[in-house]
Amino acid sequence: MIKTPSSKVIVRRTTALPSKRAEIEALLTRSGVEKFLVDMGRGALEAEVSPGSSQDLSSDQGAGASAFDSSDGRLGLGDTVTVRIPNLEFQGLTGLAQMLVAAKAPERVKPMIENSPVFEKVGAGLDRAYGLLRGSLTFSSKITAWDSTPEALIYVDEGVELPKVLKSWRHTHKISENETGGMIVDELEVEVDPAFAAPAIEGALRLHLESRSKAYTKILEGHEL
Repeated sequence: MIKTPSSKVIVRRTTALPSKRAEIEALLTRSGVEKFLVDMGRGALEAEVSPGSSQDLSSDQGAGASAFDSSDGRLGLGDTVTVRIPNLEFQGLTGLAQMLVAAKAPERVKPMIENSPVFEKVGAGLDRAYGLLRGSLTFSSKITAWDSTPEALIYVDEGVELPKVLKSWRHTHKISENETGGMIVDELEVEVDPAFAAPAIEGALRLHLESRSKAYTKILEGHEL
């Protein structure tokens, strides 16, 4: 009997930071999140954070939610984060494939794969042959839970509009601190269909969380992404 991969994928990453929790939370504004996503995407995507409604803010989402007010531009309950890739290129897809291959390769051969021009040439050739794919790729998620306690801030965003291969998306963010600084825990849980795409999606999500972790550190150290 052939064993098929599970359609559920869960990946988690913990990032330790020298900054305290209050410094991290100060960056959680709508404009700040938009800039973070655009910078992390190296200008290849567009990002927008839309405020939630009064109904979202009044819903019961934990002890810290009822007192939360995002009218001053802070990120909050009910906000929707939308990311668009306006022109999806084959070269971008082959670049993702290159990252996935490098991530799975032994350490000694990773530099050869990362510096190989083969993927770039293949992608560029496909772009010249077929042109850009029409339309755009859109991803959006809504903050459905927001709970701030003395121990941690935990908030969750869930998928609203997703690429076809993803049937659900749940991203749990936990911000806390210890005696040396702050900690951010990202946990992604997605449903993948078809199920055989799960390993590739898992690799892409691990790369995404690795990129986020590096971006957190650079921003809190005052560096450009």
